[in-house]
Amino acid sequence: MDKDLEYLKQSWREMDRVADIDGGDFRNCMKPTMFSTYRRKLLRSYTVLVVISGIYIVLGPLCIWPMGFPVWITVWLSVYFGLMCVLSFRVRDKLLELDFGRMNVMEALACVDKILRMRRMSQWVGMVAMVPLMVCLLWYMYGIDVSLFVGGVVGGVVGVVIGLVTDMRMRRMLNEIRTALGNMLEDENG
Repeated sequence: MDKDLEYLKQSWREMDRVADIDGGDFRNCMKPTMFSTYRRKLLRSYTVLVVISGIYIVLGPLCIWPMGFPVWITVWLSVYFGLMCVLSFRVRDKLLELDFGRMNVMEALACVDKILRMRRMSQWVGMVAMVPLMVCLLWYMYGIDVSLFVGGVVGGVVGVVIGLVTDMRMRRMLNEIRTALGNMLEDENG
């Protein structure tokens, strides 16, 4: 037992000595902790968004076409879900690039900033494309039947609440990762 412990201590000293010679780069690599857990949760959420958006490229128009909506609205709906699928995939792709085991703190912080920018851009593009689409859908729903309009409004409100809760959870996880990385960077430099 003592021999194994002594061997481990000697190996550790050897790693420190090699790290001092090499510039100590392995010390800047982060250990997978809450970062990896948050990354997995974010990847799962964005994978679900990609799959749901991809399904609704086809399913959305198939659901509203029989109700008598114009062709341009069904095409717009498909384009919207296709756009959201691509944007969500790009954010998911950036999350896959984030590797806390291999990146140093500075690289991870830069990658998280790219993810935040990509996410913000996709939210703005999604809102700009969605608001006029929702107005047109509700307008035509009101023209078809008032109960359809009420169902559309209720569905829109429920969807917005679910989207906001999910968005706040994702934003909180990314901000916690960014804050922790910023603190680690300050500790390294300070």
